[in-house]
Amino acid sequence: MAEIAYISTGSLLRAEVFLDLYLADASTGKRLKRLTNSVLNPETEELRYGYSQSAFSPDGRTLAYTGLRKGRDVLFLLDVKSRQVVRRLDTGLTQMIGPSWSPDGRRIVFSGSRGGFSNLFMIDADGRNLRQLTTGAYAGLMPSWSPDGRRIAFVSDRGPDTDISLLKFGKWQINIFDLQTATVETIPGQGGKNLNPSWAPDGKSLAYISDRTGITQIFLYDFDTKQHYQLTKFLGGVQSVTENSPALSWARQADKLAFVYFDDGNYTVWSLNNPRQLKKDPYVPPATSVVLAVASAADSAAMRAARAATSMVAATARDSTDARRQSIYRAPNGTTVRASADLPSTGAQNPVSVAALHDSLTMALPSEESLKIEPYHPTLHAEAISRPQIGYSQNNFGRGVYGGTAILFADLLGNRQLLVGGAINGRIEEAQVAINYASYSKRLNFATGFQQQPYFQLYDASQQDIGGGRAIQSQVLARFVQRQAYFAGLYPLNRFNRFEVGASFTNLDRALMYLSQGVDYGAGFQTGYQIDSIANRPTLNYTTPYVAYVSDDALMGSTGPIYGHRYRIEADANIGKLGYMNYSADLRRYDAIVFSFLTLATRFYTDEAVGPGENIRPKYIGIPQYIRGYDRENYLSTCGAVSASTADCGATQLLGTRVVTANAELRFPLIRRFDLGFLPISLPPLDGLVFYDAGMAWTGGQKVSLTKPANYDQSTQRYLLRSYGFGLRLNLFNLAVLRWDYAVPLDASNRKGYWWFSLGPSF
Repeated sequence: MAEIAYISTGSLLRAEVFLDLYLADASTGKRLKRLTNSVLNPETEELRYGYSQSAFSPDGRTLAYTGLRKGRDVLFLLDVKSRQVVRRLDTGLTQMIGPSWSPDGRRIVFSGSRGGFSNLFMIDADGRNLRQLTTGAYAGLMPSWSPDGRRIAFVSDRGPDTDISLLKFGKWQINIFDLQTATVETIPGQGGKNLNPSWAPDGKSLAYISDRTGITQIFLYDFDTKQHYQLTKFLGGVQSVTENSPALSWARQADKLAFVYFDDGNYTVWSLNNPRQLKKDPYVPPATSVVLAVASAADSAAMRAARAATSMVAATARDSTDARRQSIYRAPNGTTVRASADLPSTGAQNPVSVAALHDSLTMALPSEESLKIEPYHPTLHAEAISRPQIGYSQNNFGRGVYGGTAILFADLLGNRQLLVGGAINGRIEEAQVAINYASYSKRLNFATGFQQQPYFQLYDASQQDIGGGRAIQSQVLARFVQRQAYFAGLYPLNRFNRFEVGASFTNLDRALMYLSQGVDYGAGFQTGYQIDSIANRPTLNYTTPYVAYVSDDALMGSTGPIYGHRYRIEADANIGKLGYMNYSADLRRYDAIVFSFLTLATRFYTDEAVGPGENIRPKYIGIPQYIRGYDRENYLSTCGAVSASTADCGATQLLGTRVVTANAELRFPLIRRFDLGFLPISLPPLDGLVFYDAGMAWTGGQKVSLTKPANYDQSTQRYLLRSYGFGLRLNLFNLAVLRWDYAVPLDASNRKGYWWFSLGPSF
């Protein structure tokens, strides 16, 4: 064999951190290429590596392997050269593991499970003619097709040591299934647990793994001599991830055996050329030594010693597969020896031994008549309650009493959830209310509910010079109290991509809050904002159907995504008196320059309202989620003086019905783990980043440009605002992500940088 396929992780720096199939040169061990990318492949949820192995077709062009897809096993046929899946064999069985090709490459045999029982199944390579080969409650695992195409070796627990009615299972043995007669024959002379049969190229012998010596080794069974031969005598076991995982393969076109061996703390693949050269004398189980009790002269009960010796022999006969498994008790006098399971007699009344108790137990399963099957009726119970809070805090915006809580109800499986929550923050009419019911029991998930949510947005800002270095700064806040009944359906195409469709009815209560504050620039004094008046605006009603496409395969780091992508594209139709369409796209990528150490994160975001009612709810981009360096307070302060022009520094140019932003961040870890001496705590993870932001907000009718126009007037013109800086992200014990950003606004009246503190992971 020129090449070998195996399951492993790859290079950490290339983001090969999950188990995948790789191809290597079978002679040098040099890794050639990665065959699968199962974790980030939406068609494969994971590889079945624990109890299955892949198999090359006889011509070596196609590799069959098992992967989990849509909750059940599927056989994937992969073109080795192109690394493309050419066919998926989905039979409806809950398990399909251990594929093996027929010598002509037209059929595949595998171990399949139906109704909780595993048997051998055969299917054509094109996915047709599924046929069950073995029947019954005995296991059928790890099939291997013989070179002549007439027999299949497999592992099973069938035999006299297995009694299904008592849930008593014998050890795994190698069996041979004859395709012509449909009969099963157990290879004689096996001891211990045997698994993973693999045929020699000439079909005259069979290699397998056995623990009959106490350590898993490679054995060979010769069909001519009908003898077993031990090929290896390693100190460590020949085994893979679990003691029942396949770990052996014999090449069809070359006399080379590959196996997995645990060496130097890792599972490594070894190979043997012409493994039959290691065949020496037939394997002979070691003789079982029996220790008999010796009666001393002081022992007046000679029969007691004889009885102890008899019990010892009987105990040994009960389990003679391994002498080391016998438990022997030696009395303090040093001469009396007996089996541990047999208790000595005391007086005239003999106690009941452990062996006798086991012999008298009835281990039969309960009758079917005693079992009652009832349908699952989901009922909701309180599962989580957010910590209730109440308090009082007076401020310039009329707030006072605040507080709230939320309760989550769910069924036993978590398929149905009901969330009920409420909060107030000063005024009752601005209370937050949420009632949401979600169902995840079907492929089409859905959620419905009602919510009331207040929103506050900057609507306008101005400054009036009153002389003496003093000014009146005015702001207009738009208050929206949104009352909404909604329904949303989510249909996942696979584990990364989904469609969303839904509709809502919205009642939008509007008001404008007029605020002002006095500023003395000479003395550096300000009065703080006060509410001058609140003007109610007409209430609006909307019916809003929407559709969205979502894709997300991002891998999360300690403070934000570090690999993959996130996309969301959505269209909303707001149907009402002042109707409008809203289109949004949020596209994010996370490219690993050096995986887990250096990530380039990029984002493009646009949100545009088009129509008669587009001015109802303007959008504001002066927050860290969009562009940093242009928040309200600092943007006004950069004007510097009353007499300065505010044409290029007013916060209103961050408002618009249509926005577009672009962000780039270079992320890197600063602290991964730092233990504080002898204290049983560690510093939380800390990441650093450098960033560059750009964004623009405008409304229909305004002219837009990439650079600042001459004689710029923000009421009729808008241009791209830019900033750069660096930041810190601290994972506070998985409770929250603390953000610090130092931003330098390139298009402010001056370029003074400042810090901004906020909460939440990076985009």
